[in-house]
Amino acid sequence: MEVRIARAPETFSDWTGLLQVLQGAFAFMADRIDPPSSVHRLTPTSIATKSQEETLFLALDDDEVVGCVFAAPRSDSLYVSKLAVRKDRQRNGIGRRLMGAVEDHARATGRSYLELETRIELTENHKAFASLGFIKIGEHAHDGYDHPTFITMRKQLRESLSSTLPGTWLLESRIDVTASGERRVDPSLGDDPVALLFYDRSGHFAAQFMKRDRSVAAPDGPGGAPNNSRAQGGYDAYFGTYTVDDAQGTVTQRLVGALSAENVGAVLTRAMEVRGDRLVIRLQTNASDGTAVTRTLTWKRVAGEPGEKGLKESYGR
Repeated sequence: MEVRIARAPETFSDWTGLLQVLQGAFAFMADRIDPPSSVHRLTPTSIATKSQEETLFLALDDDEVVGCVFAAPRSDSLYVSKLAVRKDRQRNGIGRRLMGAVEDHARATGRSYLELETRIELTENHKAFASLGFIKIGEHAHDGYDHPTFITMRKQLRESLSSTLPGTWLLESRIDVTASGERRVDPSLGDDPVALLFYDRSGHFAAQFMKRDRSVAAPDGPGGAPNNSRAQGGYDAYFGTYTVDDAQGTVTQRLVGALSAENVGAVLTRAMEVRGDRLVIRLQTNASDGTAVTRTLTWKRVAGEPGEKGLKESYGR
């Protein structure tokens, strides 16, 4: 009978059998990795609890468990862990099919990428995950170790940021929120500024922001705010070059020119994500009174090259 891959049903209860599959699949690592695998700390009860917090996929031969993988939801990804296939059923494509089920689940739930960790010594695992489309994005150390002990790998499920970012973007919203969830309005640009953002495919960009109502004088923005430029007279503008880190989902901008002289030469790195015709930018900075805030800017892609009428219609409310 062919092995089938399925999400663990609510009635599944063979946690002892599942633990045996995990322990058997991870046994080969015992004398190769340091520190020891966390699989040794698992119990039937802890696995059952893990399955309540994450999505568990099983490889089943009739009703017998021969493989498994867990997928934990994160903000825009699924974190994959405890991929295991019973030793006597390995090299039959079961692991690949389990990973395929996770990927299908990630796409169905709108996730942008998969992420996993694997021990630095297990180079054969690195190659196996690379063959599934994962790329290495970093090396890390367990607590108490002064050298890398594991790597992080990621697989993009959507088009890369570098391929979707170029274009013209019109600001829809610019929202600052404190750690306690309080919204703060930037007095230098107001709560509803007008802005255009341009990225070309040769690594150049430009941005312009304007307070929508300039009939009343606006205070200048705070000087020295981290990861930010300073508006003057209700206006801010800068341009320069940019590079994209697709693995991290960040864009680093180098300001060649800026309205405020102190911003010339600044290097600003922001987390960015393209969702269809929307660009979402997030950064940490300070409000005008120095309070730390998370700023989220949402932009809409401008189709084509609008003429004057199109721009007026876009900016209108």
